[in-house]
Amino acid sequence: MLNGEQFLRREAADRLAELLADAAAAGEELVVASGYRSFGEQQRTHARWTALYGEGAGGMSAVPGHSEHQLGTAVDFTNAAAGYELWWPFGDTTASAWLEENAHRYGFILSYPRGREEETGYNWEPWHYRYIGVENARELRESGLSLQAFLQQNGVIPHC
Repeated sequence: MLNGEQFLRREAADRLAELLADAAAAGEELVVASGYRSFGEQQRTHARWTALYGEGAGGMSAVPGHSEHQLGTAVDFTNAAAGYELWWPFGDTTASAWLEENAHRYGFILSYPRGREEETGYNWEPWHYRYIGVENARELRESGLSLQAFLQQNGVIPHC
């Protein structure tokens, strides 16, 4: 289910539609609360978090130009059990457990897993998934690495 009109790159959107249909068939409610964000939308999102949390917002919201949402490959999920909010209780839902077990089959991975804050630079976000393709998602899952370490290992981003 989509909450309003959300946009993604075509391949990611097609795989997301399959994921949502299969989750629903398994009895899990998943609502896409956020997809693609423009630079301006990310500026407003980051400014809102910064106004609320000051410097601490850096672990919760990417600065404009550095958000996975701006790539058109990231989605934020929620559902009734999480009050249709993007917050940590979503991680305790059966829908979140379904995503953890199945999202890679559709090419999506949890971008910011619990316990990987030092590697990712962000707090745990059980609602934030990124499309990286089915084969990459399978390899990432088997590797046990965070997305950032996986990308560095594969020479996609420089090791900083």
